[in-house]
Amino acid sequence: MDKPISPSSQVVQLPPIYSLSSELWDLIFEKLSSSSSFLKWRLVSRTFDVQCTPFVFRKFILHQRIINDNGNPDCSRVKSHIYAHTRYIVLRARLDSVRVSTLLSRCEVLRDIMWIHSRRTTVGLPSEMQRYFEYEGKHVRLHFKLKGKVCSPRLSTIPAQNLTSFCASSTWHRSSILELATLLKSAENLERLYISHLLPLGKGKLPPIKSLSLQGKAGFLDTQSRNISQWTYTSAHVEKLFDFSRLTCLRLEEIPMENFIMTVPVDAFKMLRTFKFVDKVSHHEVESGPELGPWMNRLCTMIGSMGDLEKFSAMFCRHRNIVQALPRSLRVLELVDHPEHCSYLNDSHPGSCDDTRLLNIIRQKCPDLRALRLDLWIGLSNSAQEVSNTCEPGMYL
Repeated sequence: MDKPISPSSQVVQLPPIYSLSSELWDLIFEKLSSSSSFLKWRLVSRTFDVQCTPFVFRKFILHQRIINDNGNPDCSRVKSHIYAHTRYIVLRARLDSVRVSTLLSRCEVLRDIMWIHSRRTTVGLPSEMQRYFEYEGKHVRLHFKLKGKVCSPRLSTIPAQNLTSFCASSTWHRSSILELATLLKSAENLERLYISHLLPLGKGKLPPIKSLSLQGKAGFLDTQSRNISQWTYTSAHVEKLFDFSRLTCLRLEEIPMENFIMTVPVDAFKMLRTFKFVDKVSHHEVESGPELGPWMNRLCTMIGSMGDLEKFSAMFCRHRNIVQALPRSLRVLELVDHPEHCSYLNDSHPGSCDDTRLLNIIRQKCPDLRALRLDLWIGLSNSAQEVSNTCEPGMYL
């Protein structure tokens, strides 16, 4: 008779996933890390916790209670993970700059810092952060973001060699705008720019950025500061100030599209992958008659030259001529309208077409389209179900 096997001698058979190599673990959690439920995977087992932790701390928003030296073991454990795994850290200007710079100097794989200014803080970097970028953080990329009204700016404290992105939908004085232009023109590694005010020309031009967002909603503090919604640049001004040679993402909001399109070279946006614009002013030209105006023809030519365009989002471009200019590379299309701007979509307008015919044009022009947002208005289009039935399998509508 066989002797029973004691529990201590039994071999626990783990699921096959536990035998995967570390490289495959990384690939799996790289895909899962963008999910909202990603943190739950740490609770599966110790192995899952160990494998998930680097991805959990890869991008981290720092809070004051974490950097306080209060002897809390949980805070100490979090800081040890930040030191070892954090590549992108988000900091707010109100944090203790001495303790923040000390923490940053111990980070082993840090690549990017997002520095956020709120309304009540002076715009600029404290002396401790300036020293960090001068010595330990020479190769760390700085993403600078302003919120609210700009007061007492000290833009000269921002290291131009580290500045990678600058986002400011704030209100400015003219003297501050001049200082901002000097900073941006000297930032050779600048890749992303989000502004709401016209920059003075002066000497030099902006570096060849990859992402440009122009928003015309912000106000201004004095009559000499010009909001970008005015767009008073000429073609010569645009050529002197901007370099679109590396631009892959362009977002325009509440600026006069007619003025913008007519002052930018036709072949300026050949490398665009994302193009989004919102313009509630220029609809009237489309409504006025069957013929496209000069700037709309120019826009069609521009769109047709964007051979790598993957996402196109527009407020009013449901005119057949513009849709027919869309490139075959398109994967995401958003055609957003408002009822007060839809009078040109009726069948009496030679350039208009109902949603079903419009969708057929889109299918022919963009065979790789995977997501479509198309506003449907009662009395102007067929039913949503009829339009949905004409979609390709796998397309998100």
